[in-house]
Parts: sequence; structure tokens; C-alpha cells
Amino acid sequence: MTGQYYDLHDACCASADIQWTTQGANHVTVKGLPSPWTRAEEWYKFNKYSDWSTKTGFTILSTVTTSGGGTRPVSFVREWGNFRSFYTSLGHESSTFKDAQVIKHVTAGIMWAVRREALIKP
Repeated sequence: MTGQYYDLHDACCASADIQWTTQGANHVTVKGLPSPWTRAEEWYKFNKYSDWSTKTGFTILSTVTTSGGGTRPVSFVREWGNFRSFYTSLGHESSTFKDAQVIKHVTAGIMWAVRREALIKP
């Protein structure tokens, strides 16, 4: 989606609050999720995200500020031409995918990416 990778991550699994960005707060992939959204994760630090996040059609939906320092993107989308993509760094531990809110977020991201937003349950 961006050609990027993460430089490092914090030790698993520190608790922190995910905040929705102004641009992301009304995106279909975050509707109904709490803000802040407290999660315990292995928080990724992405290299040069301030550069690649300015590409056409790119929107950072959520960020986290960790005790390890700095604000980092957690979920983002990109749309240009007929292409859509969704990314979330949630899910280090398999138990994450048993959480109804995570399932909702990931499912909405997939449905948005394949242009089936109308099928997303409220």
C-alpha cells in the first residue's frame, strides 16, 4: 500500500489509547468504536510515515502515543483511481481477533476496500 515497513516496535503488549484522527473519525471503518480505544499491542513504529502519509488519497485513521515515545499511525487507508486499501497494525496476539470491536474494524476495512460499505452492519 505504501511500500513502507516498520522500523521497530515496543515490547508486547503495552496498553495505550488509540485516538481517531480528525480525518478518520467519520470513516466507515471506525464507526461505533470507542475513542479513545484502549488496547494492548505491540505498537509499530513506521519509518518515514510523515512522508508517505502525504501521498494522494492517503488518510491516517488512528494513532497511538506510546510510553516508548512518539505518536504512531495504527490504521490507515489509501484510495486513488479504482484502488482502495486498508491497513491496521492491530493483531499481534491471536486473541485480538476474538474481540468484537477488532472484528468490526477489520471487517469494515475489508468491506470498504472492496466497495461494499452498504453491507457493513452498524
